[in-house]
Amino acid sequence: MSSCRLFFRTVFMFIGIILFAGCVNIDYVGQEYPERNPDAEIMFYNSREDVPKDTYRIIGRANIDAPGDYNPAEIKKKILRKARDCGADAVEVVEFKRIKTGEQKVASNNSEYDGVVGTWANNGVRSDGSPIYVDSFDKTVPLKQAYRETFELKIKVLFLISNERFQEFQKKASEERQKDRNKERMDRDLESKKPLDKRELEMLEANKSFQADL
Repeated sequence: MSSCRLFFRTVFMFIGIILFAGCVNIDYVGQEYPERNPDAEIMFYNSREDVPKDTYRIIGRANIDAPGDYNPAEIKKKILRKARDCGADAVEVVEFKRIKTGEQKVASNNSEYDGVVGTWANNGVRSDGSPIYVDSFDKTVPLKQAYRETFELKIKVLFLISNERFQEFQKKASEERQKDRNKERMDRDLESKKPLDKRELEMLEANKSFQADL
C-alpha cells in the first residue's frame, strides 16, 4: 500500500482531530441512481486492493478539495453523504494528496517574548502589523516573524454500485423502454384507424387530382 493511502487510512481513523474552518468541495461526474435508504450501509474502501473483485460497477467519479487542516472524519462523512445521494453502494479512494500551498503568519497574543537571554517586551507594532520588541536597555530587538505552512487536500474517489442493483436497474429500464415502444405502437395503430374528417377527405381528393394532372 502506498504511503499516501496509508496516511489516508490513518487520518480517517483519528477522530480526535480538531475541526478547523474551511469548506469541502466535491465535484462529481457520473450517473445517479435512486437515493439509498438512510439505514443502508455504504462501504468505504481506502484502496483498490480493498475492493472485493467482481462485486461492483463504477457509476461515477469525484474530485474533492479541502483545507489541509480539515477534519478527515468530516471529509469522509461528506463523501459518503454524496455517495448516498447518488445511489452508490460503495466508495473507492483512488488518490489522496496533501499539497503545500504556501505559508501563513502566526498571530501571537503574548505581550512578552522569551528570548535566548532575558526577556523582550512588546512595545507596539510596525506598519505591517509585526510586533516591535525592545530589550532591557530600551533598544529595538529585531525578531523573525513566525510562519506556519498551509496545505490543501486533494482526493479522488470512485462511486460504485453493486452488480445486483445494477442488473435490477437495467431490467427496470429495459421494461420501461418496452412500455414506451408499445405505447407508441398503439398510438400509431389508433391514429391509422381513426376515420378521416371532411377536411382531410377534401385534402386527400385534391392530392389525388394533383397527382393525376402530373
